[in-house]
Amino acid sequence: MTILIRKVLMDITRRKGRSSLIILGIVIGVLGLTAMNEATSLVAGAFFYSTDPTAIPNITCIVSNLPPSAATAIMHLPNVELVQARALYLTLWHHPGGNEQDVLQITTASEPQGLPLGAFQLTSGHMPGPGEILMDESDQGLQSLAPGSLVSVDTLDGQRVSLRVAGLVDTRGLAIWHVPPAPLGYVSESVLQQLTQQGQGPTSNDLPRGTQLLIQTHDPSSSQQTYQAILRILAAAHLQAQPFSGVRNTSFDADTQLGVSGVLAVVRLLTLLMLLLVGMMTFALVTTFLTEQFKVIGTMKALGGTRLPIVGSYLLTLTIYSLSGTVPGIALGLVAGYQFAAHLATSAQIQVGNLMLPVAVGPFQVAPWVLVASVLTGIFLPLLASLWPLWTGTAITVHQALASYGVRVEAYSRTPIWGRALRWVPQTAWLGLRGLFRKPARVILTLSALALASAVFFSIQLIDISLWTNFTYVSNVYHSDLRIDLGSSLGDAVPAEPVLTALQALPHVARVEPIDPMPISIAHRVLEINGLLADTHLYQPVLVSGRWLRSHELNTLVVNDSAVTYLHLKVGEQVPVQLGEQLSYLTIVGIVHEVSGISGSANPAGRLGETFTTLDTLNQLRHLAPGAAERLWLQANDHSPQALQALQQRVNTTLSALGLSDGSALVLTQDLSGVSGTMQMIAILFDIAAILVALIGLLSLFHTLATSVLERRLEIGILRAIGATNWHMGVIFGIEGLALALIAWGSGIVLGLPLTLSILSLLDSYMGPIDLAFQPLTLPLTLFFVVLVAGLASFGPILTASRVRVRTALRYE
Repeated sequence: MTILIRKVLMDITRRKGRSSLIILGIVIGVLGLTAMNEATSLVAGAFFYSTDPTAIPNITCIVSNLPPSAATAIMHLPNVELVQARALYLTLWHHPGGNEQDVLQITTASEPQGLPLGAFQLTSGHMPGPGEILMDESDQGLQSLAPGSLVSVDTLDGQRVSLRVAGLVDTRGLAIWHVPPAPLGYVSESVLQQLTQQGQGPTSNDLPRGTQLLIQTHDPSSSQQTYQAILRILAAAHLQAQPFSGVRNTSFDADTQLGVSGVLAVVRLLTLLMLLLVGMMTFALVTTFLTEQFKVIGTMKALGGTRLPIVGSYLLTLTIYSLSGTVPGIALGLVAGYQFAAHLATSAQIQVGNLMLPVAVGPFQVAPWVLVASVLTGIFLPLLASLWPLWTGTAITVHQALASYGVRVEAYSRTPIWGRALRWVPQTAWLGLRGLFRKPARVILTLSALALASAVFFSIQLIDISLWTNFTYVSNVYHSDLRIDLGSSLGDAVPAEPVLTALQALPHVARVEPIDPMPISIAHRVLEINGLLADTHLYQPVLVSGRWLRSHELNTLVVNDSAVTYLHLKVGEQVPVQLGEQLSYLTIVGIVHEVSGISGSANPAGRLGETFTTLDTLNQLRHLAPGAAERLWLQANDHSPQALQALQQRVNTTLSALGLSDGSALVLTQDLSGVSGTMQMIAILFDIAAILVALIGLLSLFHTLATSVLERRLEIGILRAIGATNWHMGVIFGIEGLALALIAWGSGIVLGLPLTLSILSLLDSYMGPIDLAFQPLTLPLTLFFVVLVAGLASFGPILTASRVRVRTALRYE
């Protein structure tokens, strides 16, 4: 064993505390990076698969049969990009142990991965054989399913048969395809023929069956016109589109994925900040380590050692530290990441209609890029961070090295002017404060780490508040507690006056108003127009320019400021509004600030948000009688959950009594359940990143205070000799840590605001405009966070300082 290698081993074992601190910092950095990458890789992969907008059609059309001539004509329509046909059979699915049943879509399961639309992948089991069926993972919300369980369905002539579940699948894009997602099963062609084979009795299943056309268009905004052209082709072939056919509004399809992508981008940004802190901590530790080793470096140079071998020995020391921290960091990170992903999968369910679709992370697996990123970070980041201090530290001459005291006590010849002016401050406090900048470079690194941790924590609180305010914008702006749909779907408009009168008479009802949303397009971009009363009390517009709507006026429009900017509109301009196949011209009378329903700039076909007109104008556009409405909003006097649930039941009873059996009331807090799950996922990701950043800041402060105790042992011995108690020593170093925390808190607040604005600007491109929301409570909460970190970091050094004996301290060189 060479002398340098023996020195490397001695350096590692001689200062076990410092070695443990370096290894612990690397472990935390690698563990956090690995866990976050593993969790986000698993969750994002499963989530993006279930919400893939490229795997689902814009138009679906079911016909009994499709002649080749009609198929060719459809394929040659100018807006048609892709046509895919598959056999489809809709039947009743009978659940065991009761009379409940649902409509089940059954199609063939041939070559699922090769299909551009409607592809699926097996998550368990095998491909179906005779008497078997594959069920989608989302079907488990209706019946507990597993390979080997039975599914009971009807044949064409009404006979009930049982099919054994061969396995479960995850259908690509299903989460945003069917709203709500219809139960879906896959069988072989022979089983499908058996189900649809006509028996001796009459046909009792009148649900759609035959050929389903899955069609993607070049221009989604013109899909309605393309669908009408398809219906004309079918009519010419004496065919008619069956129920479950129609056009999907695809403007929001990409928004689900973009929202998650934006969150992941922020998490990666926070992870980079964490890695920066690890590098800063390594830089400070190596600098202090080399300062202690100045005499050793001088001795090695005096014995003939050159710069490169000396640097190489220290790099070998750091390599051992890196390997010691990287290996357990990766192992723990992979386990923690998978468990974290499984937890996120339960809270990050996709809400579609009234169902919550789970995100299936699947079995444990590791993406190669996760391992590569962790290895590069754990091994090369500490080495890169140490190159500069190693190169400058080993440049010292033999004379400078042998004359240096290494870690030493600085002499203070005079008291600062501001110290003499504040003689009422106890000397114990001055002793703690005087040690703040005795080593400016090291303290600046520590303050930078703590300030960055404070800024990240402060920024995360503001972002969480802003995102929650943005996600709950509709309920906040409409000041409503219940949303009441007068039919099973939009398009079921009824005279609203008798309904409003009946609901207004219910106890604890403050106000009920109609506000009807309808999709429109302006300049081939999708927006939502809301027909409401001009003198509404529920919606409170924030006017930017122009004026608000007036009662009984027609053909006027109020547009949100983002759409005005994008479409280059202005007050007084007449704009062409496309509603279905009808084109009308409305005059813009006002511009409001609105952030609801606006897609991010990364979705070029996304929505441009809300517009407003009078209910009379909207009814004129959709050829309905004045006073007709599809949706009402109710404001209650009692906002407690129990009172709202009771009011919901009374509203549903009233709707049934008025003959609106398809109508329903929804408490908006229930409607936000999916938002709560998404916000919980975002908050967990952000908070974990903040905790990891805080741990690195804690280690940096711990190192600074521990080194301060080491440097000031002679001073500690003198203080103990003249009567200082353990309490006094603890107060001195506690004040030093607290002062650093307060400076870091102030700096963190200053840095946190631009960091928040930068992150919100990044999220704008993914989620659309997000207004900054501020709560004063975040300031003391951030202070508590920084002081807590400082207190935990100070505990060890304070304990060490209070236990230093006088004899040991006075013998210190």
